[in-house]
Amino acid sequence: MITVIHDCLNNQDEDNAVKVFEVFDNLIECDVPVLSKAIPQLASLFLEIASKKDLEQSTRLKGLNFIFWIIQ
Repeated sequence: MITVIHDCLNNQDEDNAVKVFEVFDNLIECDVPVLSKAIPQLASLFLEIASKKDLEQSTRLKGLNFIFWIIQ
């Protein structure tokens, strides 16, 4: 899923990247422990997304929201 997000964003396909974000959101809400092993990779990915000024603000905010979840 991380690769899919990268591919989508590299191809300026934010709509599909956001759909993958929604999958992560659902996993977070379900409190699924499967994400715990991938947190370092996910944190790096979502920090990168949040800092990309060429992305839409709503996409960048989704990245920040995931970082906030990691912190909590």
